[in-house]
Amino acid sequence: MISRQLFLLNILNSYRQTFLYTTMFLKWYDIPWLKIFDIFITTREWWWSEWKYSSLNLWMLSGDNAEIVSKNRDFLARVLWRSMSNFIYLRQVHKAEVLVIDENNPSQEIWAYDAVVTNQSMFIPTILVADCVPIVVCDEELWVFWVIHSGWKGTFQNILKNTLEKMQSHFACDIKNISIIIWPCISSENYEVDDRVIENFDPQFYTENDTWWYQLDLRKCVTSQAIIAWCDQKNIYHIDHCTFENKKQFFSARRDGYKSGRFAMGIYKR
Repeated sequence: MISRQLFLLNILNSYRQTFLYTTMFLKWYDIPWLKIFDIFITTREWWWSEWKYSSLNLWMLSGDNAEIVSKNRDFLARVLWRSMSNFIYLRQVHKAEVLVIDENNPSQEIWAYDAVVTNQSMFIPTILVADCVPIVVCDEELWVFWVIHSGWKGTFQNILKNTLEKMQSHFACDIKNISIIIWPCISSENYEVDDRVIENFDPQFYTENDTWWYQLDLRKCVTSQAIIAWCDQKNIYHIDHCTFENKKQFFSARRDGYKSGRFAMGIYKR
């Protein structure tokens, strides 16, 4: 009887763990051209952070307890069957410089970049987001992959174009073979900016509202930049959720303040 109870308990625990893991990630399985890479994006549900960081906060500079953030990061690594040393967390600075990691530059540190491109399969390039545009780009022909954090400053400086050029010049990738996935970010309806910001953008990417401010569409701008860079539209895939509106799943700096938590997006070779 006891062994049967333990057996049933193990099954229940297994179902519980499966449920927790699936709520930890926001996943889609209808990206048919991804054969070599897996992409993950975390939600804020479950695990250890509390208060406004509740709960899977992965940003060390948020003001959250550093030990708890480290515990969250360790849990993410274990769920993906990886070590924390495999992850590359950039010190994002809202600029357009691109870090390249290859066999000549294999070390891992906290770099001040907003994009990283690599062909080193042991690494998991990861960015932390709370409204800015997270972008994954990959070339499955040459096994080159990268992530981009594109806020308004990085978008204005065209960090996506810089990354694509680095991919072509450093790894000899063919633009026809790349895939771009633009993940959840803040929608134009919830992204109000002033003249200082809007003067950097073409009018097709914003509208003026009733308060004499502007609603900026970062997703539309990034998509346009990808097309101008000769990316085929059929290779640009959108996960179109608004981080501001979806409080249950996403952190949002606009909604919760700059020191809100951050969710993570990354890519790795299977």
